[in-house]
Amino acid sequence: MIIEQRGDDCRSAISATFTEKRRLRDTPYVQSFDYLNHDRSMKKVLIIDANVAPYYIQKDYIKPFGRWGEQMQGASNLSELVSTLTELGVTHVLDTRFEGGSFKLSDRNPGLTLVRRKKSKNLSGGWHWS
Repeated sequence: MIIEQRGDDCRSAISATFTEKRRLRDTPYVQSFDYLNHDRSMKKVLIIDANVAPYYIQKDYIKPFGRWGEQMQGASNLSELVSTLTELGVTHVLDTRFEGGSFKLSDRNPGLTLVRRKKSKNLSGGWHWS
């Protein structure tokens, strides 16, 4: 009975290929996380969406808005925050959208260059601060 319920877990324990397929299938925004974790120019990332868990980021990050309304001191709105990216040491901004939603940043942000936008079930975009 346990094996029926935990079949994917058991299969992951013995198959690296299945583990990777499962990671790609089950991890929200996995391609954005992979990009950020492997980009050598990435020093600190600003995660805009309160619902994105920073668990998969393997570098320094700032998450100014929390899932339950918590907020970083001095971060009353996104435009104020974007204007202080250099002072905060942010090199990349992770902007995401869920199905049917929209990105929080527009394509026209002074000082930000769009690095990557991937079309998939859970769209995610990465902005590079330059």
